[in-house]
Amino acid sequence: MKVFGVFMPYHKNEILDSYYDGYDELPSYPRKYRRVRVFTDKLTQMEVYANTMCPASQIFECEEEDIDKTVEKLNNQFDDENWLEKNVYPFI
Repeated sequence: MKVFGVFMPYHKNEILDSYYDGYDELPSYPRKYRRVRVFTDKLTQMEVYANTMCPASQIFECEEEDIDKTVEKLNNQFDDENWLEKNVYPFI
């Protein structure tokens, strides 16, 4: 079954104070603050995407059995500073 998701990689500035111990060592989008929501219909996906407070959110669709693989690909992209420079930072 096809599913529709929203990947919300919150930036450390959105969730942590810059005085947080270790702030400077954290990546821009720490994995532990990323969230994923999966839906069975595109309308709900678009409503959630339109109302997320996370400006770097990404939408995806895949077969249900491929969710983990799809999310891992998104996680890897947000771990890659070069990818972020090209695909995220210019737009937020």
